[in-house]
Amino acid sequence: MKLKDKKPILIIGALIGFLSYLYSIKENYIINPSESLPRGIYKLYPPTDIKKGDIVVFEISEDLQNYMKQRGYILSNVTTLMKKVAAFSNDTIEIKNQEIFINNISWGKIYEFDSKYRPLRKLESENLIVKKNEFFALSTVDKSFDSRYFGAIKVSKIVAKSKIFLKF
Repeated sequence: MKLKDKKPILIIGALIGFLSYLYSIKENYIINPSESLPRGIYKLYPPTDIKKGDIVVFEISEDLQNYMKQRGYILSNVTTLMKKVAAFSNDTIEIKNQEIFINNISWGKIYEFDSKYRPLRKLESENLIVKKNEFFALSTVDKSFDSRYFGAIKVSKIVAKSKIFLKF
């Protein structure tokens, strides 16, 4: 066999080796297959000094897990989500014309129905107030399921900060 013919085998072997390496150190990395953030492998860091714009991994309640699993938004073994920190208690969150604004900056539309035409949860005005030690987790990607549908999250639920390691 010529080297040219072996190229696909070498590439697949290298990819398997790389993925095996990542699996062996999986507690330091997470794979994001969804479109709500750039798809890829993210390196995880301790959840210290969290700021707006940081990408964080946070635990979701059992109620929210069940809701998302029933609708097929997440797999059955998923207990965390990864989103951007969009707001803290000192920020103003408003909904105008089916769109969410934080400090007068649009973060995108809020939809009444998901892609299968099932009604989505709606935030009431009291859910737009982020209390001390809470944050709003959002994505600028259209139709992301995030705080615009389930409200604020306690900062104590953050398990890691993350940064893109490898996009795909």
